[in-house]
Amino acid sequence: MSRSFQTTDGKALWNPSNSMAALFAGTAQTLAQITATPSGIAPPHQDRYVVDLEQFIVLVAAVTRWYDATRHDCKNALAAGWLSVARAKFVGETPLPGHTNMHVIDHNHGAAVDHTARLTDHVRDFLTWQPTRWPTDPFAAEFLADYLDTAHTRLRDGSSDYIPTFFGGGYDIDMRGAVLDRMPLDDAWLCDCNLKGVSLRDTRLYKANLTQGRLDHADLTGAFLRKADLYKVSARATTLRAADLRGVSAFDADLRDADLSGAALHLASLNGADVRGANLRAARFDNGWMRLEGAKIAGAQFDGATGCIWGPCDVSDTDNPRLLDGTELEQWFTDNHPDAQITIRRTPRRSDAAAATPP
Repeated sequence: MSRSFQTTDGKALWNPSNSMAALFAGTAQTLAQITATPSGIAPPHQDRYVVDLEQFIVLVAAVTRWYDATRHDCKNALAAGWLSVARAKFVGETPLPGHTNMHVIDHNHGAAVDHTARLTDHVRDFLTWQPTRWPTDPFAAEFLADYLDTAHTRLRDGSSDYIPTFFGGGYDIDMRGAVLDRMPLDDAWLCDCNLKGVSLRDTRLYKANLTQGRLDHADLTGAFLRKADLYKVSARATTLRAADLRGVSAFDADLRDADLSGAALHLASLNGADVRGANLRAARFDNGWMRLEGAKIAGAQFDGATGCIWGPCDVSDTDNPRLLDGTELEQWFTDNHPDAQITIRRTPRRSDAAAATPP
């Protein structure tokens, strides 16, 4: 759903999502109170905001003066973000009362500044990133477009030196049909999102929250998912070939028939996960361990895998669990996956701890 901004004579100015519209209009009211200037934005009515553009331009001028007068970093960042959207979507090239240009001014030099010069190469590359293919769902496509528009603007006007976080969780966003290869999504909030079949090859998802997300048949070849939260994620037949999954938390995840060949899984926790039929050939978890306590591993391929596993693991191919640990689990790997170089780190039990305690 979206909500439009229109002039008093019905001219369309901007048509963002409901949440984006409410955030912008609410910030405008707050800045209007701070600058003692009417905002020019009427309360929403029938999915639209009516804007007295002449009065709104006066507000933008007042906020710009307030921005120029303050040296508080947080105030500057908040005001600059709102001003960048106001100028791009509402004001355009219209001169501001009392101002000779529309640029954010460097107070030290009094001249327009190229804020992108100080960005790292990784962040600067993001300025030109666009999806190869947009999501099929109109709301998801608009949500992604609003995020990119705001994020690119903040980086160009200097209000941010890092890529803003993508907050898609909680909206049940349907991203199916999208090709988002190499998109930077560090710390992204993607819980409950529908990413089935989405291409996310070589995508950065460091510390991303994908809790209960749907990733079935998605392609995350070479993705960087270090320390991501994959709790109860559904990733059946998902491609994670050569992905960096070090330190991921994938408790109770459904990874049946997933391709994790060549993946880095050092310090990964897959406790209670279902990896039956998954391809873990040449997976690496030798620099530390991989936790598979209670995980279902029947039918999974471990040929060429190397490292240490925490058990016990369920090796049953029926509904009746068969938990093995210690030397029994080690022998099971020897019998079923002779090419794997896997050792077992036995999970301590209370009885063991009691026996080890001196009287």
